[in-house]
Amino acid sequence: MRELVLLTPRSVIRPFDCGDDDLNSFLMEDAKSHFESRLAFTYILQDKIETIAYFSLLNDKILRKNSTGSSWEIIRNLFPQEIRYGSFPAVKIGRLAVSKSFQYKNIGSKLLSFIKIDLLKSPRSAFRFLTVDAYSDAVGFYERNGFVEMQPGRNGQTSIMYFDMAKLR
Repeated sequence: MRELVLLTPRSVIRPFDCGDDDLNSFLMEDAKSHFESRLAFTYILQDKIETIAYFSLLNDKILRKNSTGSSWEIIRNLFPQEIRYGSFPAVKIGRLAVSKSFQYKNIGSKLLSFIKIDLLKSPRSAFRFLTVDAYSDAVGFYERNGFVEMQPGRNGQTSIMYFDMAKLR
């Protein structure tokens, strides 16, 4: 049986390896302190044997300075003239990883769908966008899940991407 739970300082993290040392170490070494510091909340999907996947959520905003000119115009034009601000509220997916033994089984896409729907159904704070700083090898995955590049990565850096939550209404 699989369950999705909020990771707290008292949680037991079952074995996990997604093949990326940075993502592995965040879960095993940093996620609990991020919870205690209220920097990010991490949710783990696990069965009785191992951690299948995890994701972390935190607050964010889309800034004009983090956008190319054309992508900023697209974002800005989603709003009426009177509310065209210099930034717009967002929730960021700080980390999302799937265990190597469960990769290529659509779990990442199912988690993204869950995140979108869950955030839409339980509004506690207003936001318009879901954002992610995608590793270059994950850009295609996020694009297949409706995300748009706001600022493409350069020289091995992550690409800033967004999903417009209004598409779900």
